[in-house]
Amino acid sequence: MNEEKETILLQGEDGTGIECEFGDRFVLDDENYVILIPYRDGLRDEDGILLMQTMKDEEDPDTEYLVALSDPEEINRVFSGYIQQKARAQHADGTCFEQSLKKAVQKD
Repeated sequence: MNEEKETILLQGEDGTGIECEFGDRFVLDDENYVILIPYRDGLRDEDGILLMQTMKDEEDPDTEYLVALSDPEEINRVFSGYIQQKARAQHADGTCFEQSLKKAVQKD
């Protein structure tokens, strides 16, 4: 099954662009964030992610723009919060890592 991924093209102030696959969207401390997976030379960069904050345009509330996080402490805080949210969600719906591992190694 060939699943089409949602991608966007980010353009830097210097005019260079990078294609990214949409990874996830989440809210932490009333702020909105997205995780993007960059492509390098047409291939998904499995070792890298971009963590960006989404902001609403004050003049056009239907328009969002992305702001890169640059402070290492903020990046760590936001990414740690994201991981904690995912872990709680997986635990709540019974898909925690230990259960997934048990299912994977069980023999029929």
